[in-house]
Amino acid sequence: MCGTMDKGTLGSGSKKNIFYILLRDWGQLEAANAMSRLARIAPTYLSNRGFSIGIGDVTPGQGLLKAKQDLLDGGYAKCDEYIEALKTGKLQQQPGCTAEETLEALILKELSVIRDHAGSACLRELDKTNSPLIMALCGSKGRSTNQSSDYGSVWLQR
Repeated sequence: MCGTMDKGTLGSGSKKNIFYILLRDWGQLEAANAMSRLARIAPTYLSNRGFSIGIGDVTPGQGLLKAKQDLLDGGYAKCDEYIEALKTGKLQQQPGCTAEETLEALILKELSVIRDHAGSACLRELDKTNSPLIMALCGSKGRSTNQSSDYGSVWLQR
């Protein structure tokens, strides 16, 4: 067997995982033996080749720092435009909202867009050996959308 072993391959509750196929084709004893072997070899493999998460996994490079600054500059400019429109009375109010509530909603929307773009930029720049990315892709911890939000949040704090 070769390739990627992930949650879907090993047993996500579907009928396409390796243990179900062993059970179907070879019977209960062989499926149980395979599970036992995996249970014995997995800890040894992970202790020799496992990974941990360190600060290097979330430290941005120079390109990302520049992209962050560009995102922030653009976001601040838009928010300043919204504030100026409120001060001059040109801010079009959203239905059922006061001018201040409309301003708050627009600024929160802009911050959300900045966070999403920052997270996407981080995921594009990650190395394929990045530990949190591997965990998200194989389904063991989090999802890539969660990861991009996490990276975006950490990245924006620097």
